[in-house]
Amino acid sequence: RLVYELIISSFLNDPEVIIPYNSEMRADLDGFLRETYERFYVRKPLEIELEYFKNYLENNTNVTPEMVYFSFAISDEFFFY
Repeated sequence: RLVYELIISSFLNDPEVIIPYNSEMRADLDGFLRETYERFYVRKPLEIELEYFKNYLENNTNVTPEMVYFSFAISDEFFFY
């Protein structure tokens, strides 16, 4: 699992990978989260998931789009599908 996390981290640090700026994410949290769910899980988020992550991001301003992408990429749902 550690090697997998290192590979994902390396991928996200590649300058060719397009990651939204923090200001873009914060300007439209709903849109960012919906797009992230569709990108990583190939599905729409449940309303409870959307509400949870939206509240989390609003209350934790230190969380960046890179951190969100990393957490989705190392999740069990993404790993097994």
